[in-house]
Amino acid sequence: MINLTEYPYFEIIGSLCIFIIGIYFAWDSYKNQKRFKLILAILAVLYGGYTSYISIKSSINNKKRDNQVENTLQEHKTKIDEILTLDEITKIGNKAFSGDRNSFLKLKKITASFGEKRDAAIVELDKIYRRYSTRLYLNGVKIEKYDKNKELIEENDISTETLISILLLDSQYLFRARSAQLLKTRNEKFVHEALLLSIFTDDNLVVMQNSILAFENLTGYKNRVLLEPYGNLGFWYDNMDNIQKSVSKINKVSILPLDKYMTRILTKVRQNEKEEMLYWYSTGYEMCELINEKKKIEPNNWR
Repeated sequence: MINLTEYPYFEIIGSLCIFIIGIYFAWDSYKNQKRFKLILAILAVLYGGYTSYISIKSSINNKKRDNQVENTLQEHKTKIDEILTLDEITKIGNKAFSGDRNSFLKLKKITASFGEKRDAAIVELDKIYRRYSTRLYLNGVKIEKYDKNKELIEENDISTETLISILLLDSQYLFRARSAQLLKTRNEKFVHEALLLSIFTDDNLVVMQNSILAFENLTGYKNRVLLEPYGNLGFWYDNMDNIQKSVSKINKVSILPLDKYMTRILTKVRQNEKEEMLYWYSTGYEMCELINEKKKIEPNNWR
């Protein structure tokens, strides 16, 4: 059963009113043989019926998508196995040291317990914090893009829109990290939002670190806690309007690829390959909805 109170009923009711009024005038015009008014009434009926259908369909699809994320999170709430050995903690630490964020989050969860497991996890976390306390250089990593004449584009000339797409969608973490580095000087539309989405949902610590550094370079905000994104998000919430006013005026508006990004997030949630990341995937998904709600995403035909 569909609960209309959960949907944008104002739009739905408005469209239905147009539909009903159109039917009334169509019937009245038909009885009085007023062809012109009859045509207008029929058009109103068609318009009202179509917009009602679109509004209801869009609302239901959005609700289904939200429920899918919520249900998956409920199904896959995890906790550290009580029989986890010290050798396994070391292996988790090695994976985290190499950049696996899911393993990093597992170590942090272990530190909430007591005993030698907690001590072992703290030792591993200390190694990771020391590694990521300074910028990791991406020696030899370069993004190669070609123009219509098949000539190589200099990295600094690659469009902001392309860099955002690489940051959020590319399968290779080194290219995502390099994209974040290049975006640190692009004070343009949607760059801050793209970096925040990367900070919250990228499953690689190298990418996360470079996105944090890029965000800090653009805003002047300095995160006091290493590899913790809450401060960045809080700063963005508090200064969202000022950030939007400060972005450079550019001829070609950058568009966040939110549909593809949200599909990618949903796929990761379904696969549940990185169970500790589920909370962060959910947070990134909610941020996408907030950006859409704030109407900061412009349709393609506005370019």
